[in-house]
Amino acid sequence: MSDAVYGQITAIPTIAVPPTHDEERPPPSPSRDRRLVILATHWAHDEAGKPLRRQLWACPRGHATACRVRGMFTTIELLDDVS
Repeated sequence: MSDAVYGQITAIPTIAVPPTHDEERPPPSPSRDRRLVILATHWAHDEAGKPLRRQLWACPRGHATACRVRGMFTTIELLDDVS
């Protein structure tokens, strides 16, 4: 066997880790025991001209809303009780 070095690794490539099951699920409604549901999808383009999907999510009872852009949810906005 030879002890020759054939090459040197300068950087370890990063491997994309798929999101966990909980990261794929919508957040729970802060006022109920249910998760937010999708209401609408809007397609647009970002600054680079790439397609961008924006989704509106809400509590099934209408108590809270949030948007999802690029796979990330915005802060959940609580709505006034209309009943």
